[in-house]
Amino acid sequence: GLAFLILQAGPMPNVFISYVRDNSDQVDKLAAELRRHGVNVWLDRDDILPGADWKYAIRQAIRDGDYFIACFSAEYVARPITYMNTEIGLAVEMLQQMPTGRIWFIPVLLSECQVPDRNIGGGETLRSLQWEPLHRDWDRGVHRILKAMGVEKPDTLIIDKPIRLELIRIPVGEFLMGDDMERVEVAEFYIGKYPITNAQYAAFVQAEYYNLPEHWKNGRIPTGKENHPVVYVSWSDSIEFCDWLSQATGRKFRLPSEAEWEKAARGGLRIPGPDGALMDNPLPDRQYPWGDEFDAGKCNTYESGIRDTTPVGMYSPAGDSPYGVADMAGNVCEWTQPGVLRGGSSYDRQDYAASSDRSYFRPGNRHFYWGVRVVAGLVPAF
Repeated sequence: GLAFLILQAGPMPNVFISYVRDNSDQVDKLAAELRRHGVNVWLDRDDILPGADWKYAIRQAIRDGDYFIACFSAEYVARPITYMNTEIGLAVEMLQQMPTGRIWFIPVLLSECQVPDRNIGGGETLRSLQWEPLHRDWDRGVHRILKAMGVEKPDTLIIDKPIRLELIRIPVGEFLMGDDMERVEVAEFYIGKYPITNAQYAAFVQAEYYNLPEHWKNGRIPTGKENHPVVYVSWSDSIEFCDWLSQATGRKFRLPSEAEWEKAARGGLRIPGPDGALMDNPLPDRQYPWGDEFDAGKCNTYESGIRDTTPVGMYSPAGDSPYGVADMAGNVCEWTQPGVLRGGSSYDRQDYAASSDRSYFRPGNRHFYWGVRVVAGLVPAF
């Protein structure tokens, strides 16, 4: 069976997108975004085959579609004669047959313009439908379109085999990196919600007959520390672990880059709001995952007095990053590419737990407070 599961239920919908050619670039961007989240998109330029009756193909695709997205724009308004009007006419006929309250026709604005005042029956017009001003806030608009179709962006990725692993989606966009707050853009990725635990690492050791962390006596995890982050792991060990996980799941795993790790820790210029859509980050220059001020009650550092690892997620959600990633400050330092440690540990003072702090060590070195967190590719490798 599959070794991973995106938290998204049910079959993916079939969607017809109606538009004028002048908006092809924006529509291609929208189609790519929907497809990346599993939606089956029908576009005339992609799906009408050579020699096909294109008018018939369009009519059939509209009838077969679970949703109809009409992309209105100033360019559409400026062209009174366009085949998009015919497509909308066919869609209105379909809409009139839909049960009351059924979302099917989704009007989208690609620029400032008026949705046409077209009769849809029952004394209502297209303007009676809620339209989405995609041009004002692209990320929020895509989120709402997906939600209207019953498709939530997969913010969590669950790996089921060979180990259970929860990963958080970090969206594309800029963030402020380092002490000098340089604007850096990072592509979308998934990162482990927690550092890799002893129990998870044990599955790798057993499967690959790999060297045990040196503090495991008689080949066993220290008593009661199954859910603590694994330590005594070198950068080279981390790479081997990622390679094993990639082969076992068919999805590419690797260490996070420094930029990816830091963005996951401190948040981007846009972060998830209360409704799940992206909003402006009120603290884009935060020093710690939770804010600017250090708080010993939100992480395991020297100030906590524990001087040992704690179970992953013990300080959640208060100590989580804006994306909901746990243990990004304290507990264990974590390897990134290429051979840099981030995040501080239970033996480090608060300054070392700041999201911008970094330490360099040789790839083969191991230490009793060095651990690992992984990043997953957006799509399966197979």
